[in-house]
Amino acid sequence: MDIRVLKNFLTVAAEENITAAANSLHISQSALSRQMLDLEQELDTQLFIRTNRSSELTSDGLRFRERARQIVDLSEKTFSEFRNTEKHLRGEIHIAAEDCPAIAVVCQAVHALHAAHPAVKYMISTKDTETSM
Repeated sequence: MDIRVLKNFLTVAAEENITAAANSLHISQSALSRQMLDLEQELDTQLFIRTNRSSELTSDGLRFRERARQIVDLSEKTFSEFRNTEKHLRGEIHIAAEDCPAIAVVCQAVHALHAAHPAVKYMISTKDTETSM
């Protein structure tokens, strides 16, 4: 199973039409149809209910769409993590602060930084507590 085929499957599922999906992917309709038929054979299940005007997902197609989306997302995340590795921060940041209203601002900033740099571990400690991210 090829990531490119999974992406194409997701496009067909979103467009609900092979011709429209082929146009948006800049490939021929026949090549895309063949890919979807090959994918169904590989999985040994029907993914689409085809009519002259649309390609609607079957129940197996709906289930497969979720898995395909997860696989494609994980693939993209993995490639992203390894591209430009010098831009990805790693390590630990320890913050000691008084327990006051301003700590909420610090926590919001740490949350935003953690979203941008998930490999960085943050330790925030106040007089009474310690929180890790």
